[in-house]
Amino acid sequence: MRHASGMPRLLWIAVKLFDKSVDKATWLETMENLGKEFEVHFLTSWRDRPPAISVCGRPIRYFPQYGIGPVRKATRRLLMRREARRQIAKVSPDIVLLNCTSNRRMLHTVVNACRHEGAKVVLDVRTLPTTDQKDHAWTVFGKSLVFASRHFDGVTYITGEMRRYCIERHHLPGHPSAVWTSGVNPDLFQSGNGCPNGGVFRLLYHGGCISASRGLGCLIQALDRIRDLDVRLTLLSSLRERAAVEWIDRLAIPDRVTLMDTIPYRQVPEEIHRCHAGILPFPACDVWNTSSPIKLFEYAACGKPVIVTDIPAHRNILKDQPFAFFASDASPEALAVAIRKAHAVRDRFPILGQAARQWVLAEHTWACQARRLGAFLKQVLES
Repeated sequence: MRHASGMPRLLWIAVKLFDKSVDKATWLETMENLGKEFEVHFLTSWRDRPPAISVCGRPIRYFPQYGIGPVRKATRRLLMRREARRQIAKVSPDIVLLNCTSNRRMLHTVVNACRHEGAKVVLDVRTLPTTDQKDHAWTVFGKSLVFASRHFDGVTYITGEMRRYCIERHHLPGHPSAVWTSGVNPDLFQSGNGCPNGGVFRLLYHGGCISASRGLGCLIQALDRIRDLDVRLTLLSSLRERAAVEWIDRLAIPDRVTLMDTIPYRQVPEEIHRCHAGILPFPACDVWNTSSPIKLFEYAACGKPVIVTDIPAHRNILKDQPFAFFASDASPEALAVAIRKAHAVRDRFPILGQAARQWVLAEHTWACQARRLGAFLKQVLES
């Protein structure tokens, strides 16, 4: 269907607390790029304060909620399905893209509302549950995928590894699918002045929580194994798990690790430019193996080599890129070896950084990912 805009109408529904989300760029950047070919509308949740943001010239729509604390959370969940039906009827989209794998009733509501309005519907899978695999969240996740595979018009996955994992683990029936990953805005994350080749060797980790599950405790321990090198690490996040950061005091290396509070998104490139390389020490587990590391693209777009663990999420996209220094695993010993390898060739970082940025520009920008997603949505509309 063509609307006044002359483009198919997309309603994107993300069941997440948008004001608390650390990855708003995924939605905002992708939608702005999709806006070149779709009339985009966005519906999402909030916890403390709904950001007054417009997407493609239209204000973000929010699920209603009332009261404070537990009452606010309860009313949000209670009213969510009714609001989804109302917005689908009001917007009259040609296609709905839904982010929700933790509420099966919402999936039923959305697909029924779309069928009533004659709209197509696609489920977008960005992450696995982060709880223990015995937790009920995994059961809900699996049943949501099975339902979407049978009743939705398609499913998109954040990585090919995620698609393979979901299909094999949950024995999903055949269904139309596509992969679109994380990306970066290369106009915001640009190459800057390189750090001096001599003197202190500076590493940066930013984003998410500074936690043991992300390998940060082991990374701090790795610094203790390279005391002969003048290496400094900045950990950029206000979310800190004691089990990870306590290693700074236990090893008596507060002069080698800087804890920095979260900063506005647009200021992140400036901090990246203060370092020689970015580092992602994620251990091998289902959640990280199937992920798409947005921070990796941000480091590379700024012309920085990267030190990464050898997990599918990193190896599948980096392969044998010369600007990537792989740690065999997430142990302190392996991370220390990888840091040493990078440090030994720091004089080549300007050339390696140029290669990193060119790699990003080729297929890892938000514009590239929006084209992939948009092509699949059009395919679904034409089917």
